[in-house]
Amino acid sequence: MKNSRYIVCWLQICPFERLKNGLFKPNRDDYPYRLCVIDKDTGNVIDVKTSHMYKYIHISAIYFMHEEAKKIEDGKRYAINELQSSMFLAPEEDIEEAKKIIYMLDNNIGFVDGNKSLSNEQYLERILEEEKNKIKKKEKKGYYEYKGNYQQKKKW
Repeated sequence: MKNSRYIVCWLQICPFERLKNGLFKPNRDDYPYRLCVIDKDTGNVIDVKTSHMYKYIHISAIYFMHEEAKKIEDGKRYAINELQSSMFLAPEEDIEEAKKIIYMLDNNIGFVDGNKSLSNEQYLERILEEEKNKIKKKEKKGYYEYKGNYQQKKKW
């Protein structure tokens, strides 16, 4: 979902680690994609599930190395790797929540900085627990979910 200022898409919100040669590497392996709203005017991202705000980091290799790496602070999480909202299915309630977030952004209603409210460890525990609960919920309905893809269970 796009308009001139906002993009609803899937992003990874994860911390970066500094490598021995001084470069930064995102910890993408442990952090699943999250449905988010990008505010292109401010460079902020709002996680639809938590309503926490993060800075968006564009990580194309050349641009990242020269410009975006300057924005990274140790121990903070950043939103990266934009995927279109059509890549994974999203429940209707999440789409409605994204619309509410866009309304709040249009009306200059602030959001909590996700890096100030939770440590990286607390954040990871929270989202992994949320993912585990989502999978259990889908299994009860006869479906299971893997990173947003819905497939019907086979009944033998």
